[in-house]
Amino acid sequence: MTSEKPTAATPCFRRRHDLVLDRRVIPELIQYDATPESIADTAAEILADRDRIRSMREDLADLRVRLGDSGASCRAATRVWQELQRRQEAS
Repeated sequence: MTSEKPTAATPCFRRRHDLVLDRRVIPELIQYDATPESIADTAAEILADRDRIRSMREDLADLRVRLGDSGASCRAATRVWQELQRRQEAS
C-alpha cells in the first residue's frame, strides 16, 4: 500500500459522470485537495473560461441523454460494474 494521499485523479475516485462519458467532465476536489484555496482557484479558472463552461454544459447535456430520465442509477451502476470487471481482467 502506498503512503501517497488519495486525489481525484486516483482511479478509484472516478465519478459516475466520468465513467458514463469516459472523460473528465467536472473537476472534483476531494479529501486533501478540497481546500478553500484550491476550490476558489478551480472556480475562478472555470468562470474565466467561456469555452470551458460551454464544453461542460455540452458534456452534461450528453450525460443526461445517455442516462435518460428513469433508471439512470441502474445504468450508471452497470457501467461501474463493467469498469471494475475491465480492471480485474487487465490485472
